[in-house]
Amino acid sequence: MTIVTSKERKARALAEANKILLPLLGGARHIAKVVEASGAAHVVKPVSVHSSSDMRLHIVVIDIPGSSPLVVAIYVSTQESRPTSPSQFSTRIKRLQHFLDKLRGKYFNTADVAYLYISPLGLTRGAKRLAIKSRIFYAANGNEAKQKLANFLATRYKKLLAKLTGKRIWGTVPLLLYALSLLARRLGAVVQSISPIHAIEWAQKGTRLTNEIISNTIHDTF
Repeated sequence: MTIVTSKERKARALAEANKILLPLLGGARHIAKVVEASGAAHVVKPVSVHSSSDMRLHIVVIDIPGSSPLVVAIYVSTQESRPTSPSQFSTRIKRLQHFLDKLRGKYFNTADVAYLYISPLGLTRGAKRLAIKSRIFYAANGNEAKQKLANFLATRYKKLLAKLTGKRIWGTVPLLLYALSLLARRLGAVVQSISPIHAIEWAQKGTRLTNEIISNTIHDTF
């Protein structure tokens, strides 16, 4: 029987969380640069990451232009003896929410919060039902969790793009579209995205977001 040390469990938990955290951090830094270059009145706050001492809890706060901050709350279980039960799931999510609540008022007030729960052996049926009811994404590893978050952001981006088509956009709105598309792509989603150049140009001068504009300037690569 192999005994896993506390240090090894911490390393495993951090490694899984980093599959999500690192793309988000890189994306957040690019968003800040583009917002600054646009001269927008919105000043992007530095991205912040907060982790528990056992490396199971991770919170990343990303300032999004034209919207509430995006807060991604991650719980990484290293339990490999059995799937997560409903009682374990509830206890762990409460711990994650308490950790998140301690950051409110200092790093954000209102926010769009996405909860991710990672468990190597998955969840029992009851725990899955609880996760779905609570709108918490669950996954067996960091890569799967990353893809679910990517799809969540890609869907939000596509819905906003469709809503704005035919309307004139300027200021923080193009920057919001850029931010959502960038984060979704950084996490692995396949979406048509706004380039930094067009995001800056539209923020400064404005544009009517027609189907022609979308076809000519929104592409599959940055």
